[in-house]
Amino acid sequence: MHKSGRKTSIIIITIIIIIIIVIYLSGQLDIPIRKDQPLTHFIHIRVGFVSLPATSGHLISDEAYSIEMNCDKNIVRITGTSAAGVFYGIQTLDSIYNHNKRTVHCLDVVDAPRFSYRGIMLDVARNFFPVYEVIRILDTMAMYKLNVLHFHLSDDQGWRLEIPGLEELTRVSMN
Repeated sequence: MHKSGRKTSIIIITIIIIIIIVIYLSGQLDIPIRKDQPLTHFIHIRVGFVSLPATSGHLISDEAYSIEMNCDKNIVRITGTSAAGVFYGIQTLDSIYNHNKRTVHCLDVVDAPRFSYRGIMLDVARNFFPVYEVIRILDTMAMYKLNVLHFHLSDDQGWRLEIPGLEELTRVSMN
């Protein structure tokens, strides 16, 4: 695939992810701001530049995000440097949302991951997990903003190295 075709594909995928996130938010979250007023106006979601504080120690990250809440106008703005940044911003908004009282404190957040590789390995080759458990693990990964899943699907315990004098190892492993 040419560079321009790959870039176009990435842009299209990013737009689709943002549309899915907007649909999810519009259907799932009715977030009143702390003043006990229903948030009936806007949740703005966009991909753009996020300025990190110099004291944060974070390098410029494509997973950075900011959340700005204007309590007077009932507006929440989530800005991410990429679709992943927007997703992490939504995860943070969901984590500070009080589901019982249906409120959220008015605050501003600017954040970026400290490490570029944050992952987990799931070994279903040796230990069986039902589908609902795998989905629960994926949801937990999203909540903790992990970005790599090493999904170990298959494993073969066979001995592949032929050693002169120990031919039985190779012969037994082939059966």
